[in-house]
Amino acid sequence: MAAEPTNAKPEEAVRGRRRKLAAILSADAVGFSRQMHQDETGTHTRLRSCRQIIDRLVIEHDGRIVGSAGDSVLADFPSIVEALTSAINIQQVLREHNAALPPGQRLEFRIGINLGDVIIDGDDIYGDGVNIATRLQQLAQPGGILISQTVYNHVRGKLDVGFEPLGMHQVKNISQAVAIFRVCLDGSDSFNGSGSSVVQPQTRRRMRAKPIWLMTAVLLLIAAAVVGLWFTRAGPMEERHQERAEVADPAATTIPVVAVLPFTNQSGDPGQDYFSDGITEDLIAALGRFSSLRVVSRGTTFAYKGKAADLTRIGRELKARYVVEGSVRRAGDRVRVGIQLMNTRDGLLLWSERYDEDLTDVFAVQDAIVQRLVRMLAVRVTRVEQERALAKPPGDLAAYDYVLRGHEQLAQRTRTSNAQARKLFQQAFELDPRYAAAQAGLGRAYLDAALFGWTEWPAQALERAEEMARKAVELDNDDARSHALLSLAYGFQRQWDLAEAEIDQAVKLNPGDPEVRALLAGVHIDRGRLDEGIHEYETVLSFDPFNDPAWMDLGTVYYLAGRLQDAVDILEQNLTRKPDRVAAWAVLTATYAELGLKTQAREAAARVIRLNPLFAAEDFAASYAQPNHRKRLTNGLQRAGLP
Repeated sequence: MAAEPTNAKPEEAVRGRRRKLAAILSADAVGFSRQMHQDETGTHTRLRSCRQIIDRLVIEHDGRIVGSAGDSVLADFPSIVEALTSAINIQQVLREHNAALPPGQRLEFRIGINLGDVIIDGDDIYGDGVNIATRLQQLAQPGGILISQTVYNHVRGKLDVGFEPLGMHQVKNISQAVAIFRVCLDGSDSFNGSGSSVVQPQTRRRMRAKPIWLMTAVLLLIAAAVVGLWFTRAGPMEERHQERAEVADPAATTIPVVAVLPFTNQSGDPGQDYFSDGITEDLIAALGRFSSLRVVSRGTTFAYKGKAADLTRIGRELKARYVVEGSVRRAGDRVRVGIQLMNTRDGLLLWSERYDEDLTDVFAVQDAIVQRLVRMLAVRVTRVEQERALAKPPGDLAAYDYVLRGHEQLAQRTRTSNAQARKLFQQAFELDPRYAAAQAGLGRAYLDAALFGWTEWPAQALERAEEMARKAVELDNDDARSHALLSLAYGFQRQWDLAEAEIDQAVKLNPGDPEVRALLAGVHIDRGRLDEGIHEYETVLSFDPFNDPAWMDLGTVYYLAGRLQDAVDILEQNLTRKPDRVAAWAVLTATYAELGLKTQAREAAARVIRLNPLFAAEDFAASYAQPNHRKRLTNGLQRAGLP
């Protein structure tokens, strides 16, 4: 039976009020009152001209002007993407408009955008959603745009524009702190070294120090915050999301995986890429020291460098629970680092911060690091791990700079870049003979020179690599990469017991580092323990799915263990992404041949020869330590017709 109609109406409906979710844009002119005092008529004329531009661009993007008292503008939009696009266009057109005016007559607007539930009363809107947009506008720089986290979550990856996280900020009359992002209208902003910023964390202190301590502080604060956020569950909001995830997915209780994307260089100089890359690599290494984390390798995450970051998609591709991204701007004796951490399962931004520091007191920096580490990590991280997370920097920032440049050259993998890397590491070593990273970098450069044939004296290069690795370990026994380098040097000399002891120590020091774990798998293979090697490679790929050495070597080990279909599956899958990997094609060729797939084997063999016309089966197999492994690979390759 139908219900009787009723005349009862909610109080708000009686007054003509209703609610809706809206994108709110708040804008005002900077210095308007001062210009009105100086030239009332001229300023009013210029304001009308600016308002015509603003009103037109709001309407063009389906917006509606809902308030315009004095020099302020309030508008709402049905689409948050349209609201931000409108704001960007407004600032760009106003910039061109102002360029024709003398500096004292320009009206620059600042804009804040928020997404929230609002009350509509006639032509007006009210509510916290409007208040937050207004507060963001008041914090913005002239000609700038600030957005809230809710806006950022909706527009990320949808517009060709960058965003800089400015941290949490308590705004007037809003009970909860608001996460704020600056819209980078030109891909970066100017950095004048003044130290001014929109949002300054309340805990930030001014200190004086040597430059290297500043970089160490930034790195360790970031690492501590990322790890600490997992262990403390980042407060009630993250705890609720974690509990829901554990109910829906039992795997959520396993060790979390973190992917650190290459930090963006915002210095305005492409030649500074090595510096932002170096900060990223140091952070990856620092996070790898914690046994309760797994960290995606540099080789995997750097494939995303320079690409638009859809963090949810990247997290899904890399099987990473958390994604870290950031930016670095270096100018003179100052550095600015912005960073954010996102939970990829629900797309929530969990933490963001910006560090904008000058040269400060070394003891105060050390105090800040220790206090932050103890506060964030004491619950679930051992004292030993806390101590290992403390980097051992050189006494001279120039040495650190040479090391970063050296690693940039190493990554290019050419004869020329290797020679340049050796020079850079040598310069760092000469500046600070007790800097372990310089020793380890130089050792790695010599090892690569011997491995890739970039020297006429490979035996001497291997001896030099071992010497440098030994010195690095002596200087810093807690550095996993130095132990791993020494393990490689011993392995090339077939000193298996020593190689295994060093790589075991490296894994103990950096259990979450996939590159170290992959080297452990290689030692297992060299010693003939195929099952242990397979297990270790599969572990690496479980939290670093695109790790190049791991998938190629796992395909080889599957072949050596007789798991031919598994070898085909992993090699075919990854060769679609990396079709230039000669070693992978060679093993796939042998696998096809052993499976009796003659056509596929012949085509794969042809691919090997195209990629390496000098390929020889026995030379390829010679790098494997066990005689039976060398024999099986050689027979398989020759069965497919390879010389």
